[in-house]
Amino acid sequence: GESVPWSMSDDGRWILVSSAATNLDVAAPGADDTITDLYVVDRDGDGNGVFDDTAPALTPITAAWDGGATDGPVRSADMSADGRYVVMASEATNLVDGYTPACAAPCLQVYGIDRDPDGNGVLDETPPTIELLSGDVAFPPGEPSYDPSVADTGDVAFATEAPELGGAAGSPQVIVLTDTGTETVASGYGPVIADDGDRIAFFDPGDSVQLHERSSNTTQPISIDTGDNPVMAWGTTLSGDGTTVAWTTDADVGYGAGSLHVYATDVGSGGGVDCAAELNEIVTAYDAYVTANGAAPAELGELYTLGSIGFDPAPRWTLATGSPPEVVGTGDCDGFSSQVSEPAPTDNTDLGRPVTVGLDAWTVTFAEVTGS
Repeated sequence: GESVPWSMSDDGRWILVSSAATNLDVAAPGADDTITDLYVVDRDGDGNGVFDDTAPALTPITAAWDGGATDGPVRSADMSADGRYVVMASEATNLVDGYTPACAAPCLQVYGIDRDPDGNGVLDETPPTIELLSGDVAFPPGEPSYDPSVADTGDVAFATEAPELGGAAGSPQVIVLTDTGTETVASGYGPVIADDGDRIAFFDPGDSVQLHERSSNTTQPISIDTGDNPVMAWGTTLSGDGTTVAWTTDADVGYGAGSLHVYATDVGSGGGVDCAAELNEIVTAYDAYVTANGAAPAELGELYTLGSIGFDPAPRWTLATGSPPEVVGTGDCDGFSSQVSEPAPTDNTDLGRPVTVGLDAWTVTFAEVTGS
């Protein structure tokens, strides 16, 4: 039977695989049937820190709530970088006691497993407890959920068509499930969440890749052509630290069109919140207004020129004042995909002129002109 690797822990010890094989060397219900079940491979069964086991141990992840075999296959899965959390989209109807599907078969739902519920750092709970994440067992969702991805924090991103979670049939929403509730990201599917849970790469309804940053509540396009137009992409993934998005397209993004190529977009380690802190610090002594993401403006400094914001490694912004302009600060303001640069204001007719910088990120308004 077919086997598929879905994820690996950062240290390389744990590998999450699904398999429909009927001859696996594991004593588990359903291990000998053709239904695709989920397993974790331990490459260091003796715990000596050396990955030299010639027959790595398989730990079954999926089983019916009563200990029997599952009645439906796993379609996708993910594991956190530390190996603790596992999430999956499954067609099975008997993973959780009391659950009865309320949507048409195959009714994919998202499930989660904590491999260390006692928090002792040892992933030894067998069999693990499976929890329905995409709905309430007592009030099962009427539409499917799928494409789960999990962070080391336990936060889970997935796509859902369930109206109870903000989706609709044929119109999935990407949401994040946390200990305190759910957050809606955007319309789309296929999310991949960073290890710290802050950034999420996903496909929008037009099949282009977007990146959402939860801490700054900003979303920027990733798969774009040389004119900053979105292009259709496939197979996106996100680095564990959330700084690089990889994606595939046959569109012309500066290297020709017609053949599939893999691209990597470096989006940096900062974001809207960090950028706000830097700008606040550097221009406090001057006299202008800066707002971030539509928030109430704070009285800040006179802003003459705002430089580059983008993916290049150069300083992301530059502030200058005086005549001739004198640079008073530069900073690294990562995480934005576009740049608008305005000339210095020259007289009072420029007062109040809005300057938009970045993508849904900064609006700068000149309040006073001095030093000319």
